[in-house]
Formats: sequence, structure tokens, C-alpha cells
Amino acid sequence: MLLRPPPLLPFTVLRLLSHPLKYTRLILRLMTDRRVPLYLKAILVGAVVYLLSPIDLIPETLLPLLIGEADDAVVLLLAIHTLLTRAPRQVVAEHALAIAGLGTGDRERGMRNGK
Repeated sequence: MLLRPPPLLPFTVLRLLSHPLKYTRLILRLMTDRRVPLYLKAILVGAVVYLLSPIDLIPETLLPLLIGEADDAVVLLLAIHTLLTRAPRQVVAEHALAIAGLGTGDRERGMRNGK
């Protein structure tokens, strides 16, 4: 069952890596849900922009062997962790249950009923 990640980042990373498609779907659903605060969405967008930008906190040329690229991963994982843990609990649970096929949100119910 896919629910909120635990508050400790290492466990969040393990869970994200064990169910990448489910978490990607959950993140996309949260990013398009109007009930999720805009600042949480902005944090994730900012992390993606940082990941794509040529500017790094730790340049790869100074610390080779993946250490320089670890800052990119840490920034992205912290942004995902923040979105999943700070978004309204009910909203995260609704989307997580819908993805797991254990429950449906209002949108899915309306689509099945032809509304």
C-alpha cells in the first residue's frame, strides 16, 4: 500500500526507489491538485530547475566520483520529501489510495458515473 513516506529521509529514499512509478504518479497528481499549496509545488519546480541548470553547489570538476552529482540528487529528494510530507494528509492519502486501486477520489467516481 502506498501512503505517506516516513519522516526520515533515508527511509523515504528507499521507498521512492522501491516504487518509482507509483511515486511519480503520486507526485504528478499532487502537482495538479488545487488543494496542494502553491509553495510546495514551487519547491519541487525549483529543484527540477536546479537539477537542469549548469550551476551546482558542488561542481563535478572539484569532486569527481559522483560526489559532485550527489548534491543534485539530494536537492531533488528533499523537494519530493517536502511535497509528500507537507501536502495535506487527506489529499496525499486520497491520491495514494486511488493509485493503489484501493479507493477512488471524487474525480474518478465522477468519471465512472459519466459526470
